[in-house]
Amino acid sequence: MNQETDKRGNARTPCNENILFALDVDEVAGAEGRSADITATVIDISATGMGLATEIMLKKGQSILFPTDQPNWQLPTSGTIVWSYRRGDGCRAGLEFVL
Repeated sequence: MNQETDKRGNARTPCNENILFALDVDEVAGAEGRSADITATVIDISATGMGLATEIMLKKGQSILFPTDQPNWQLPTSGTIVWSYRRGDGCRAGLEFVL
């Protein structure tokens, strides 16, 4: 995709790093806290968000929490899924950082 056809407000940088995240289970009735850590691969990243590949299906609007004790962590501690689709046996999702 080139700059003329890409409608994103911020340029994305390709990436291929594994990170950990948790789901905010407060969104589920009667639950509190967060899920166990889940591994994802960061596909690309920008100042306002990132593209993820995961083994589980994520839902639009779902809150994601990042443990800050990950190596070299310099990103926000949470984000919101803005789009998601099934891809093969996993999921591809776009996340917007909560700043």
